[in-house]
Amino acid sequence: MPQIGQYDDNSVAVPINITVTKDDPMGGDPQTGYEYEQILTPLADYVDQQKLACVKGYLTLAIKEKHAAILLEGCQTSKGFRVDIKPENVLDWSTNLQLLQLAGATTTMVCDFNNDKHTLTPTEYSAMCLEIGAYVSQLRAQKWAIRDAINASGTIEQAYGSATWLTS
Repeated sequence: MPQIGQYDDNSVAVPINITVTKDDPMGGDPQTGYEYEQILTPLADYVDQQKLACVKGYLTLAIKEKHAAILLEGCQTSKGFRVDIKPENVLDWSTNLQLLQLAGATTTMVCDFNNDKHTLTPTEYSAMCLEIGAYVSQLRAQKWAIRDAINASGTIEQAYGSATWLTS
């Protein structure tokens, strides 16, 4: 069996950092406060871990991009039209709702996803804002749950199995 610092064709030394204080009597680098060790890991295990980490990174990025693409598709409202729900649009919806309430307006006009205008009462507008908020929150919760499942995966197959948004 190889000793620490020795290598053979079937193992790789993986450096790890152990934090120690600069004045630690057991040693450590007085400049950085770190002691460096190397642990021999079977090469196949190390390669599998690296592949899994790459797959997890790729899937996490793909889920983030899918979430952004879904937001670009807008949200269907109970009023029968689709509205923009990009982050800046959601902020506009909530800001406009506050202004409507402050002004005591009886109606407001909104443009839908196709730039068609619709007249809504403050009650209808408020209900629509709640629908949009619930939908955006649901999408965000789904993204987080999928990301957490991907990160908890122990194998590449589990990671791909967790990325449900990519197959729907």
